[in-house]
Amino acid sequence: MFNSWDKNDPKDAQVILEMLRRGTYQRYVDPQIAGHHDLQELAKTYHQVSRARTKVQHSLINHSLPLYIPEMHHYWCTTRNEWFVRFLLEFPTPTHVPSRTSTKSTRAIRRDPASAC
Repeated sequence: MFNSWDKNDPKDAQVILEMLRRGTYQRYVDPQIAGHHDLQELAKTYHQVSRARTKVQHSLINHSLPLYIPEMHHYWCTTRNEWFVRFLLEFPTPTHVPSRTSTKSTRAIRRDPASAC
């Protein structure tokens, strides 16, 4: 009964009448008067920051890293985000990457041999 997606659906009048018959209604709460406005703004800001951070993280992990670091395919079984964080902690700048051999780099990044593929 309440699953209509069309704004001008002919069932709207029936739904309103049924809600009035049952005595169900939605109470409007003004966030300014109730004192929830600041909390709502904080939650919305946090949501936007989280979405932006996730978008950047996914673009780095899915597009940039496979192009510039092809050996990352060894770590697809592990959580890529954990791998990426460990990689950035171990090699904060591009000049740190060639300073180690491949075996040392792999051991330094992996740290947990049980999590490897």
